[in-house]
Amino acid sequence: MRIARREFHLSPSNLVYVVDDDHGVRQSLAMLLEACGYETRSFGAGDEFFESFRSLDPAPVLLDLHMPDMDGIEFLLALRERAAMKWPVVMMSGAADVPSAVMAMKLGTVDFLEKPIQTSTLMSVLNTAFSRGAATKVAARPSGNTVRERLSPREYDVLQMIAHGMTTKAIAAHLNLSPRTVEMHRANIVRHLGVRSIAEAVAEIARAERD
Repeated sequence: MRIARREFHLSPSNLVYVVDDDHGVRQSLAMLLEACGYETRSFGAGDEFFESFRSLDPAPVLLDLHMPDMDGIEFLLALRERAAMKWPVVMMSGAADVPSAVMAMKLGTVDFLEKPIQTSTLMSVLNTAFSRGAATKVAARPSGNTVRERLSPREYDVLQMIAHGMTTKAIAAHLNLSPRTVEMHRANIVRHLGVRSIAEAVAEIARAERD
């Protein structure tokens, strides 16, 4: 049964929802956010969140990618089904993978962050989520042009191929390079973009292509 869409307006409060199956993570994030002046409400599963959905005010959601029963991608799809407006969602993962990062960005997440998350990064992303509502651009992160400018032409080509699912071996064969050279380019991409993993780098280029 298709659920009727509703129009929402982002809550003007400083409320943040945390959806993560790890009790320790929920507790730590709640303590951190409350110390920074935010109100929090935590859920241990996506189903738990949606059971209360009709009584919730739209607000930013810190969402774990890997959860049992309903993972982060399934959560995003369910949220889009229920709300005409895309709530600002920040995806979190302790073990990110490139396809998940790309899919999360295509589904409109504000950002994709790897755990452990630095406080300054989290605060910057949340400020953007609140100020732009359901917008999917993050002012503190590079734009598509900046991504290209920060990388050499070869590094940019390698990043695009990674984003399209090509393995290191396939990229090496396509570009007539050694796998070791491709791995060197991967390391340089992460360093030049100022991210912590190739998954976050892919999220950058996915955001640029989407915007």
